[in-house]
Amino acid sequence: MNKFIQNIGVSLVGLGVLSAASIATASEAGYEISSNIAATSNYIWRGATQTDDHAAVQGGIDFTHDSGIYLGTWASNVDFGTGAGSSGEVEWDVYGGYAGKIDEFGYDAGIIGYLYPDSQNTNFYELALSGSYSIVSAGVNYTFASDVTDTGSEAFVDGDLYYFGSLGFDLA
Repeated sequence: MNKFIQNIGVSLVGLGVLSAASIATASEAGYEISSNIAATSNYIWRGATQTDDHAAVQGGIDFTHDSGIYLGTWASNVDFGTGAGSSGEVEWDVYGGYAGKIDEFGYDAGIIGYLYPDSQNTNFYELALSGSYSIVSAGVNYTFASDVTDTGSEAFVDGDLYYFGSLGFDLA
């Protein structure tokens, strides 16, 4: 589930200078709780800096159940530059969904909320669908219930679509 979230754009890309990932807990009840923390030199999401080309500290907690249901939350500092606030702003993502596999085909359907608690009119939500087979994965996200207003930069509006695809394989 974490890989799905990273691939769809909650994807927390950046040049990592420190990363301590995954403290996991499993039980006989069929669930796992994991956490992650990272420090990056720049938080880049869908090709745009979210920290005005500065460092970010990020972390999250995920719950996955053997049934395929997952829930999670993740947070990072953000800085959208002049007119959008200061480096003290926070992005807080919450997400959940259902993922599974049928033979070699993997699927995932979920919802993601991108929340900015110390800013007004910047929250937005996406429905996310993705699939994978062997080394290929692809998906689409649909933005809805956006309360984003003009901030002087690109803004997400209801009905926006984000498509993605990837190939993943191990190098020898």
